[in-house]
This record gives sequence, C-alpha cells and structure tokens, in this order.
Amino acid sequence: MMAAGAPGSNEVADLHRRLHDGVLQLLEFMSSGGLGTIDVVSDYRRLASSAAADLRAVIEQPLEVLDDRFPDAMRDVVAGVATRGREMELRVELCDRCSDVVVADVQPLLLATGEAVLNAVRHSGGRRVLVSCTRSVGHLTVDVLDDGAGLPRDYRAGFGVQSSIIGRISEAGGRVRIGNGDASGAHVRLELPVAPHPIAEVRR
Repeated sequence: MMAAGAPGSNEVADLHRRLHDGVLQLLEFMSSGGLGTIDVVSDYRRLASSAAADLRAVIEQPLEVLDDRFPDAMRDVVAGVATRGREMELRVELCDRCSDVVVADVQPLLLATGEAVLNAVRHSGGRRVLVSCTRSVGHLTVDVLDDGAGLPRDYRAGFGVQSSIIGRISEAGGRVRIGNGDASGAHVRLELPVAPHPIAEVRR
C-alpha cells in the first residue's frame, strides 16, 4: 500500500525524465568539454549555476510551463535546444491546421520533440535539423529529421530515448517510430491523438 503523500509511478517517471532532460544532459555536456566549446572556468561556473537552477525548478515547481499557443510553444522548445549543443540550423515548419492545437493536451509531444532535437544536435554529426508538424483528423504528427550520418543497423534506443521520448508518447496514447530518413540522417516520428480540427471536412 502506498503511503499518503508518496509519489505515484507516473510522478516518479516524470521526475526521472525531468532530471534527465535538464540536469543530467547539462552535466554530460559539461563533462565532454561542451563538445569542444567550453575552455574557461567561467563557462563551467555559468553552466553549473544553470544546472543548479534546473534542479531547483524540478524540486520547487514540478509542472511544465509552456507557451499557451502551440506554434509558439513548439518554436520555443526547439529554439531552447540551440544553446545546449554545437551550432546547427534548426528549422520548424507547422501546417496551418496546427495553430489551434491545445498546448495542455500535447505537452508530452512538445517535450519529446525537444529531446529528439537535442539528440540530433548532440549525436547526428550533421548541420541541420528540421522539425515538421502536420495534423490529420484526430492526430498530430511531428517529424524530426537531421542531415547527419544516420543510425546504425543495430540501433537500439537507450534509457534516455526510452524514457524521455518513447515513454512520454506511449503513456499519452501515441506512438514513436525511429529510423533513418529517405535521403540521409535519422528520422524520428512522433504521433499523438488530438481532438479533431474544428473545420475538418466531414465526409458524407
């Protein structure tokens, strides 16, 4: 029997994800020398302060806060990745029907997208990442594509991908596909059920 006030399994999983997405990722970035971008003590101090702030935010404010307009929230999530890795071109394309998506309904998708982009920045070896959002009747789809070396044939998702991407989307009733793109690089597809678009055509 769970003690009163003890966190449930979903809350514990979310806490693990938040620590992984924020503090752990930043500490790993620092331990690598910032992929060659960190070379002075002041940079380490600044990043350590940022990690402490992230940890404090997890402890004191467990709920995610995102912009209340989906296009702005998606762009903010992607733009927030740029400062945590080497310089890359990050582009976001959203369909017209994505504009009225309710942010509160798709937070797992937004957060998983941020992790997919971060993985591309850190591991693809490429220079560009495209995030494309499309909406069909009942579903919102996000494709994250990079122009890097692609995934090895024997690729298996590690803990971070399983927890912060696959786990988030699966628990929200969606699905994830991870593979290589048609031309080059990796391709992550995130699909999440959403309310039908209000002006969607009704077939008779």
